[in-house]
Amino acid sequence: MDISAFDFSPAELSELLVELATLAKAIDIEPRLHDKDEEAPTAEGIVKMHEGLTGPTFRIRCRLRSGDNVIAQFATLESALGVSSVLDRDGSVRIRHGHVGVATS
Repeated sequence: MDISAFDFSPAELSELLVELATLAKAIDIEPRLHDKDEEAPTAEGIVKMHEGLTGPTFRIRCRLRSGDNVIAQFATLESALGVSSVLDRDGSVRIRHGHVGVATS
């Protein structure tokens, strides 16, 4: 099962955009579409690629604004929304789910 930590549902994307609006000077959104029947060959055989995650999802990255307290505000945002970030070499920040692989009920 491949559920990427970087793929957000439309509702999650909306929440992130609202929260990032005051902290980011640029926001990049990459739309993705997962097919429920998509399969891939692995060493163990053919496996379903996106079981449990189908339909439109989005990946999001941003460039933070400069100025006082932006990093602290972004850290607070990460904690509040349960997300984490990866700093890319170009200075942008990729956002991902904070607790990868943890099932929620």
